[in-house]
Amino acid sequence: ELLRQQLILALAGELDVMGTLEQRDHDAATAKGRAGDIPDAVPINRVSAPPRIIWHEGPVPDQLVVEIRAMDRPGLLARLTGAFERAGVDISWAKVTTLGSTVVDAFGIVVPALSQADIRESLERDLFAVLPTPPPAKPADAEVAG
Repeated sequence: ELLRQQLILALAGELDVMGTLEQRDHDAATAKGRAGDIPDAVPINRVSAPPRIIWHEGPVPDQLVVEIRAMDRPGLLARLTGAFERAGVDISWAKVTTLGSTVVDAFGIVVPALSQADIRESLERDLFAVLPTPPPAKPADAEVAG
């Protein structure tokens, strides 16, 4: 029943879906476990590798295929499709795959041939902005010998 109510509110524009996802993401990252808590069925691994965006030419002149490999996070697909929408490209098809805590998503997008280079550059920047990134590596001199 709660899901149905939230869907109705979201479709009516009365629920900030992205804000809710951001709050859940923040809560999950800062949550402290307590004794007796039941662990998640699928362990949540923090990001260990940088995300990758791979571009391929599509089967038709105005189409590109964007392959995205990254660690999953709550609402990632919504964030990715939001980046495509803001760039003004149309998604003609998508293949969304989750392998444990990793996503391998491919999107066929329609881009006017005259603006492919510009859109590709700005879209890649926007996509990287919503993808989870690994924490910065600790400098070698910061490690304490024990």
